[in-house]
Amino acid sequence: LVQVHALYVTNIPVDRSLRYGVSREAEQKGWKVLKEFVEKGKEQDVPVITAVRGNVPEECLADYAKEKNINLIILGSQTESLGFDMFYGSVVERIGSLTTCPVLVTKKR
Repeated sequence: LVQVHALYVTNIPVDRSLRYGVSREAEQKGWKVLKEFVEKGKEQDVPVITAVRGNVPEECLADYAKEKNINLIILGSQTESLGFDMFYGSVVERIGSLTTCPVLVTKKR
């Protein structure tokens, strides 16, 4: 049985997180994005398990992958770069170092 998990991680700097409603707004945005992803999954008859987490993205993703026994992580890259610089010092590189499963990076169309 194949399961697809969609995780949205909010990454709010401490100085902004103290402002009223910033965290709630970020979570609402996350749930909106995940809802769209679930709908796309339904169109393909693929169930999607969703979650929103907060804090450091790579740590949240690594912890979630371990907790849910994830076998493959697929990340979308926001960068337009076609070179290796998109991996150096990035969230992608840190996730790769924190997880034991393979990480696949896709570029935005």
